[in-house]
Amino acid sequence: MATVRARFVRAPSFGHHLCVQERGEIQALAASLRELLGRVTALVEHAGSDTPRDDELELVAIERGLASTLRRVERLNAKAESPRRRG
Repeated sequence: MATVRARFVRAPSFGHHLCVQERGEIQALAASLRELLGRVTALVEHAGSDTPRDDELELVAIERGLASTLRRVERLNAKAESPRRRG
């Protein structure tokens, strides 16, 4: 298996509002997370009796982590959207 090096990206300083480009990036990230979560959920649902229990538990843990991350990204996106709607 190839080693994956972590890339460190400077997080933008959001302050009170996200700029349009940052909102678009957050929306794209949410869409990617939704797709990935769907794929992992499908793996969990199709895990059969031949799937080792440890692997099944790992998939469930990954699914929960992705769902939690997606909720946080969607919350951030909603917060970024709300000032725009009022103005």
